[in-house]
Amino acid sequence: MLDTSLRFIYRYSFLMKRTCFLGSSLILVLSALPSFTRAAEAQSLAGTWQIRLDPKGLGLSQNWLDPQTHFDQSITLPGTTDQARLGTPCRAEPEISKAGLAGLVRKYSYIGPAWYRRTIEIPKEWEKKRITLFLERVIWESRLWLDGKEIGTQNSLSTPHEFDLSSITPGKHDLLLRIDNRQQFDVGRSHAYIEDTQSIWNGVIGKIELRATPLVWIDQVHLNPHPANPSVEIRIGNRTGKAGSGNLLLRVFSGNNPSEKSVPVKWDAQGGAITQPLDFAGKLPVWSEFHPNLHPLSLTLQSENGQDTRKLSFGLRKIARSGMGITLNDLPIFFRGTHEGCSFPLTGYPPMEVEGWRRIFKILKQWGLNHMRFHSYCPPEACFTAADEEGIYLQPELPLWTGKLDAPGDDNRVKWVRSEASRLLEAYRNHPSMVLFCLGNELQGNYRFLQGLLADLKKTDPSRLYTMTSNRLWILDAPAKLGEPNLPPLIDDFLVERAFWNKKEKDG
Repeated sequence: MLDTSLRFIYRYSFLMKRTCFLGSSLILVLSALPSFTRAAEAQSLAGTWQIRLDPKGLGLSQNWLDPQTHFDQSITLPGTTDQARLGTPCRAEPEISKAGLAGLVRKYSYIGPAWYRRTIEIPKEWEKKRITLFLERVIWESRLWLDGKEIGTQNSLSTPHEFDLSSITPGKHDLLLRIDNRQQFDVGRSHAYIEDTQSIWNGVIGKIELRATPLVWIDQVHLNPHPANPSVEIRIGNRTGKAGSGNLLLRVFSGNNPSEKSVPVKWDAQGGAITQPLDFAGKLPVWSEFHPNLHPLSLTLQSENGQDTRKLSFGLRKIARSGMGITLNDLPIFFRGTHEGCSFPLTGYPPMEVEGWRRIFKILKQWGLNHMRFHSYCPPEACFTAADEEGIYLQPELPLWTGKLDAPGDDNRVKWVRSEASRLLEAYRNHPSMVLFCLGNELQGNYRFLQGLLADLKKTDPSRLYTMTSNRLWILDAPAKLGEPNLPPLIDDFLVERAFWNKKEKDG
């Protein structure tokens, strides 16, 4: 007989105080055509890099920026210091300890700055082009120097780190990267930054490459997936310093037959934007778990500066609250879900290739599941692409699991949380599988900030459903509990809460 006292289930069926409820699951199920690509010139930097660990954080004061600084070890990127067997090796102690029994232990652990160096060569053909360095995933802060000159700093846990190298000239250059995986902000026990599951690794995983585009390029693409009036907004970047005009070619594929539309576009010295309907391709079938229909879209911006093309696959769908439940494409849906806490012990980080996630989602479907919640972290691009193709409903979350969002001196963390939310939405918003979005797990404190952030996200992209936190029913009567009866009402589209199938716990 199944011991239900050890299990949680998802339940997505009822409303309370006009808010739709989703139950959360803590069952790990056998944990074990890209949606968005740029047809730009790219140069992979995968391979051998020089590395020097900096456990005491002395590299900056000792001027490790000097190209003559000796780097005595090497590492293969993409990869981590754990995989390179760098850091402190694990040694079994003779006595049994709580730490030793609490979970898996890394074979080699390292937390601190690590410096990565290699020589790059910019081809002659990239002269007078916009050039960027793309690092798909990093923990936590990355700082970049080019020939001893600092380029910038990135600190996202959920999205790629990208640096602008447009001032670079053809030829060989010294690239120096400092990655610091020490805690930058208090995110509690977020599964994006914790030893219990993925581990606090140092390195770069996923794609690591240089990219080149014209000086006028397609900077952002925002899809509106509503089946009745699908459209796409294209934002144009401009590094020429002057206004201009050109042509935008849109091509939608339905089966093997493309439908094309060409429109004139203009931009000023800072750039521009244009919104175009996608109904010129005729009626396209919608996306769902039963029929995960995807439609390739090609966007080409042509100007005197050159040609820039972006390719992506999109799905048409409309998710909404309806009475006591949720509908997708005007039909009721029932979310049968599981929890994913970034538990990948063989690598210490999530799969960065589509096939790794496709395998997981196929197993989910074999067990009759259609949904996955990512506990206080956001999976990489490959996960969303696989879910798009397999018809899985995803709920990514901000890397937050804390009840201290109103601690004194919290301004910097609050700014980072807001920036991280915007980055996450920008990076993955075009995926039809991202039907739900949550700000984190068991969040408390600063109710006004969380609800304000939620309102901003809903306004930015209303094509999915949002909630402030998972597993905290306190938010239903937050105004009373916080002693502020005049707080604004909840604007959550749904709530996530655990359901215990255990009579003793139920009766309290």
